[in-house]
Amino acid sequence: MEYSDNPTKFEISRKAEVLLNALLAENGIQEVLENSRFKLHVITARCKHLTKSERSLPLSAGLVGSAVGNLLQRKHLKRFYQRVVFSASHDLHIADPHAIPTQQIELSRYNVFDSLLASGSIPHVLEGVEDIDGAPAGMYRDGGIIDYHFDLAFPNQQGLVLYPHFFNQPLPGWFDKMRQRKPHQTSYDKVVML
Repeated sequence: MEYSDNPTKFEISRKAEVLLNALLAENGIQEVLENSRFKLHVITARCKHLTKSERSLPLSAGLVGSAVGNLLQRKHLKRFYQRVVFSASHDLHIADPHAIPTQQIELSRYNVFDSLLASGSIPHVLEGVEDIDGAPAGMYRDGGIIDYHFDLAFPNQQGLVLYPHFFNQPLPGWFDKMRQRKPHQTSYDKVVML
């Protein structure tokens, strides 16, 4: 896939849609929904206030507000975002030590594509995804804003959570890169990180 010399977030977003369509191909959505062994859970951030804007200045102001709130205490992210988890099964139970509101939505053939697209929608790089089917109305962006490497526990979870990642030291959220906040050790009791 090729981009222009100075791609806009519009261009990058359209290319992301093409890539995701190719990845899911004919049966991809059905395979995601019907896999009996692996259950997909897509974590997104439903944006509030200025963070839901696609205009550069308001979005930047919202992100700065998020970063400042997070520097004070991680729980302040709930003023800017709600965690929305699109799940292929209802057996995922999340315990957040910071009490950021979480809503779980059932994955369906009507929202797999948009939830996956939203989960990679980094502000200022890709457009957010608006009004995902079956979920509360609003703007959805990359769940890493809240849960970059996760600081969540999975009580009553059978088995293990497989978490392949490119970084060996987990940070709870995207804004925690600035202060190197560490997750609770109990958040990784049932996680295998590769």
